[in-house]
Amino acid sequence: MNQVEIYEDLVSSARRWARTSIEAYLEEPPDQDFAVHHMAVAVEHMAKAYLVSVTPGLLTPKNPKVSDLLVLGGHEDKTAKGRAALRTVGGEDAVDRAGEVLGDKRLPAADLNALRDARNGITHMGWGRPASECRKLLASGVTCIDSLLAALSREQERFWGRLFEPSRHLVTEAMSELKLRYQAQLRQARENFARTTDHLPADEKAAVIASLSARPCPADGSCTSLIPARPVRVPPSSAGATGVGTTARSGSSRATSGAGSAGSP
Repeated sequence: MNQVEIYEDLVSSARRWARTSIEAYLEEPPDQDFAVHHMAVAVEHMAKAYLVSVTPGLLTPKNPKVSDLLVLGGHEDKTAKGRAALRTVGGEDAVDRAGEVLGDKRLPAADLNALRDARNGITHMGWGRPASECRKLLASGVTCIDSLLAALSREQERFWGRLFEPSRHLVTEAMSELKLRYQAQLRQARENFARTTDHLPADEKAAVIASLSARPCPADGSCTSLIPARPVRVPPSSAGATGVGTTARSGSSRATSGAGSAGSP
């Protein structure tokens, strides 16, 4: 388990949790507790990825065991349980350390504390935050992740994928809640159309499009708005995804068990 492996696993995990967070938020009805929980996990993993990019030693917990030091130092083979028993710095300290190494105020500390507190309340006691606070909490997570991506010279659009635009709207608040959700539903409909018709012969696909064009649509008067103007990349199933942390979502079910890294509150 070398530095590159730890780093890539953490980035992959952060990406998976961040995307499923926004997906949960855009659902109808929105699953705000899962959205907040998943975003907090994504922030923790992204902060740890940044620390590892400097040196894995920055993941060392306050009272490390020898096995922790060996694994983080690239000597997993000298331990009995290897990474399975690894304890790392908690989420709060990971963000604080990342901010200290960055040496500026790009990480919104107060907002991230609120996000982390909300996650802990959900995880340990089933206590969520009011729905009115959800968007602000998610926006703080997106802002933090974007800052860390910039520090790592990684592309934001590639990290967020098809959820890049919704992540921008969460932060800027330039789009109303109603329009944000409408755009999300429209994007999902286009992906469903692509998934359903991409395998069809050209003549059959043309017939489907003609049929849709003739139908009224309550949103804008025509169901042609559901037809992608250009090919849509349908996201693959998350089944079998690997990385740090448990799978954020599988189908319609989600898991919070074991969501944080070892050493998290």
